[in-house]
Amino acid sequence: MNNINGGNGANATPADDYIEFTITPDAGQTLSFNTISLDFLKASGGAEVFADLRWSVDSFDSSLGAGSVTDFTWQAILSEDISGLAGQTTATTFRVLLSTGGNNNDLFVDNFVLTGSAIPEPSAFALLAGMFGLTWVMLRRRG
Repeated sequence: MNNINGGNGANATPADDYIEFTITPDAGQTLSFNTISLDFLKASGGAEVFADLRWSVDSFDSSLGAGSVTDFTWQAILSEDISGLAGQTTATTFRVLLSTGGNNNDLFVDNFVLTGSAIPEPSAFALLAGMFGLTWVMLRRRG
């Protein structure tokens, strides 16, 4: 991401620029998110760069978390708990809105990490119920 200009300070809306990525579940699967984190490096420019994380489920309307890059070193400014966003069955797009106080900045993003947990399919629950049923029958015949 190069030459991010303008902006209105800490509020990243309207943003000068943004980066986005989309995650699509396999057919019949559900996305279950735990955390999301991104590292940023400001390589040049004088102004602080503000980053605001949003997602497509609410049309990028509300912030999931925000932070700012001030130094010329790698910083993990966005590391958010998004476990409350679980249960997505369609493609989900995350967008990081970027804005500055008006100076040009060269900004780099690295170490994108999205953690989640698998949600079992209904057939897995049926298998578990069957195993418990057979175990119960076996224990009843013994006693």
